[in-house]
Amino acid sequence: MFDELKLIEIGHIIRSHGVRGEVKISINKQIKSEITGKNKKLPVFILFSGLPVPFFIESVKTTGSNYIVKFFYIDTPEQAEDICSRAIFSASKNIKSNTGCYEQKSINSYKVFSDKHGFIGTISQINEIPGNPLIEIKNDKNTFLVPYVKEFIEKIDHKKKEIKINPPEGLIELYL
Repeated sequence: MFDELKLIEIGHIIRSHGVRGEVKISINKQIKSEITGKNKKLPVFILFSGLPVPFFIESVKTTGSNYIVKFFYIDTPEQAEDICSRAIFSASKNIKSNTGCYEQKSINSYKVFSDKHGFIGTISQINEIPGNPLIEIKNDKNTFLVPYVKEFIEKIDHKKKEIKINPPEGLIELYL
């Protein structure tokens, strides 16, 4: 189940808040908050013994850069304490980074090109590091890591399974 969901860490629970079982959470700044708005109905996940357990959000209040969240079935400060200091995850298909490059479609095995170097290689995987997603590109000689951000991705052609990138000057040369 964990692998199927492709969970990505979106933040963590800072502490309990109040007497109704609410918790104060911090969301990674590079990720648009998916705990408000229409996706509020989707679960977030907290790991217990290495297994993801879904939690549904009952209410959310913004407090500066953090949130006060009330989860369904967490109704007392004692229950809230049980989930404190834990990371919060969401299915990667529900997450968008502030760079706008997370996509629901997989780009594994897409061919990567640049204007300067032509064919660079094929994407072997996306390293979904919050705030620093990287595409791993392999060719016959090397493995390249390129930030998967809007500024470096010129075009994604899902029909041809190709990506055109415009990496910073010197990045590809590091691997050649």
